[in-house]
Amino acid sequence: MLCQKCNKRIDDNSLFCKWCGTKQEKENKRRNRKGGGSVSFRADTQKYTARIIANGKQVSIGSFKTEKDAWAAVNKAMAEASINASYNMTVEQVFKKWSEAHFQTLTKNGEQGYKNAWRYFSKLKKMKMRDLKTSHLQSCIDIAAELYSRSVCEKIKSLSMKLCAWAMQEDIINKNYSQFLKLPAAIEPETHPFTLDEVKILFDNDTDRICRIILCMIFTGFRPTEFFSIEAKKVDIKNMFIRAGAKTEAGKNRLVPIHSSIQNYFEEFYNEAVQAQRKFVFVNSRGNKLDVNNFRNRYFYPTLLKIGVLKSKSDKHVTPYSTRHTFATLCDRAGIDENLLIKMIGHTSHKTTEIYIHKTEEDMKNALESVKAV
Repeated sequence: MLCQKCNKRIDDNSLFCKWCGTKQEKENKRRNRKGGGSVSFRADTQKYTARIIANGKQVSIGSFKTEKDAWAAVNKAMAEASINASYNMTVEQVFKKWSEAHFQTLTKNGEQGYKNAWRYFSKLKKMKMRDLKTSHLQSCIDIAAELYSRSVCEKIKSLSMKLCAWAMQEDIINKNYSQFLKLPAAIEPETHPFTLDEVKILFDNDTDRICRIILCMIFTGFRPTEFFSIEAKKVDIKNMFIRAGAKTEAGKNRLVPIHSSIQNYFEEFYNEAVQAQRKFVFVNSRGNKLDVNNFRNRYFYPTLLKIGVLKSKSDKHVTPYSTRHTFATLCDRAGIDENLLIKMIGHTSHKTTEIYIHKTEEDMKNALESVKAV
């Protein structure tokens, strides 16, 4: 134990400190009415430990700076509807218990989403779950809001609600403070297509594997999640067609031709997949299916920065989804029939597709010049 005065280490049974000679006070236990709990002073920590009897067993409810605070905690605990073995669980322990069962019902991506959200609870994980309030949980969201999008904040709120629900089920808490959490305002970023000059830069750097992948995305028009889900068995490499897509009935298993400018690239990726007996055509360096977020941060932005499409690390005027907008815009400029375009892009009407078509000043000028003067 530590000396109560000089704070140096001495034997646990010492009556006096061998360093400064101070007499060591023993633990001072005081009990209120029978069965009403106890408070004891610990000389080594200089704090008061509060305990109660629950279900025939002594349960510690924490350490406090003053005896008054310790007795207040005893009285509060005695007033609780239920005290059980889970009463003292920390936020981290609740997360582990909850995740053991819940993760079994999730996909790997779903599980990773909650694990990523859990990172923002680092300052709370040692807290007792019963001490957690809305302000503690809100601080996790506020930190994420400064760094990432609203979707990350939504995942943190979702995890907060699930942890609180589990804790209520186990009688650890009697109020779900997560219901009062506030999310940042939703801001829909404008998606810009690649310009013709930027597409040319990609072709000029097509020795880079990621540039070839981005070009394949641009000239097929799939959503990024659909693109990385293209299976080798769904590619007709002889006739240069892909049957893929998801999300909507119009988008599922749609037929998309492979543009002549990317046929060599596509054939290369297809042959690699067949030879390696891989399910998916486009994979990461380890041969696994590409995750959109991972692709964006580890491959997409670094590559575009390296070849000069992006001017700085903060420049993110294009995203993986920009490839789909570029496809629609290029098709519109080429005058492709509206019905063919909506079939390839996976929409039910041209009204939806129009959102993806971006008109430039040059487009307007050319359109006006096509009008014949009398």
